[in-house]
Amino acid sequence: MTRARGPVVRLLLAGGALALAAEIAPHVGAPQGRAERAVVIDPERIAGAARAWVAITGRTSDEGERAALVAAEVDDEILYREALAPGIEHGDAVVQHRISGNLAFVEDGPPPGAVPDALAGGMLRQDVVVRRRLVDRMRARLEQAALATEPTDDDLARALVANAERFRLPARARIAVAPAARADATALDAAAGEAARPPDPASIRELPAQSERDLARAYGAPFASAVFRTPANAWTPPLTSTSGRYRVLVRAHEPPRVAPLEDVANQVRELVRRERAAVAVRRALDDLRRSYAVSLAPAPGEVPG
Repeated sequence: MTRARGPVVRLLLAGGALALAAEIAPHVGAPQGRAERAVVIDPERIAGAARAWVAITGRTSDEGERAALVAAEVDDEILYREALAPGIEHGDAVVQHRISGNLAFVEDGPPPGAVPDALAGGMLRQDVVVRRRLVDRMRARLEQAALATEPTDDDLARALVANAERFRLPARARIAVAPAARADATALDAAAGEAARPPDPASIRELPAQSERDLARAYGAPFASAVFRTPANAWTPPLTSTSGRYRVLVRAHEPPRVAPLEDVANQVRELVRRERAAVAVRRALDDLRRSYAVSLAPAPGEVPG
């Protein structure tokens, strides 16, 4: 399950594997002139990814999503293989510590300081923590070049326009409040008269522009709803809030808008960097995949076609 969760989360956030999923067939051979390496994805691995999807989304995957889950498993297997090729595991303290810890449970453990190749190799293949570590290390390597260059101001401006909905601010109201009479039986007539005249200017307190959600959090949902139903430059009748009764002057309604770049520059910069990294990894994986022959193992009892 741990192994499957990583690919599923990436799919939920980015969905980039769907393009690759369309290319996965029961068997895809490598181009001529390049060494072909076999990648076989077994049914239990796909089932584990499907269970993780249900745990995260609360529903079963549809056909397209299931194909994307398979594509993500292929990606992870290729990244794992490519991490082993240069021997990343030998210089990774986390991997070596994990292998050493696992070996402590092996009967007649190895001599101090020695890790039998056969045992270590088996743990590299079977330990989900080790596999995830190596996959992530290889992915980070593929991202390095894309993350080395910082986005320019023009890059950020274009990204903000392209992702305007993500950075859209809700409508806000700019208001002023003044204490109102209590809403008990003896004060009803006074309250009705109070609503017909402006409050004492000395009692008016200005508040910053706030969204309906912000006002509801501070004063209660009925108070916030009444404010947003009141036109600009008008006083409300006395309103009961979570902190007392007030009359509210709605000075202005501000429509929804995209946040200024200077206010969200850091978030936009990180978005651009992560998008560049994802594109770099996708391109590298597409290129690497040409040297692999991918097949899906038949389920138990299924006759291979």
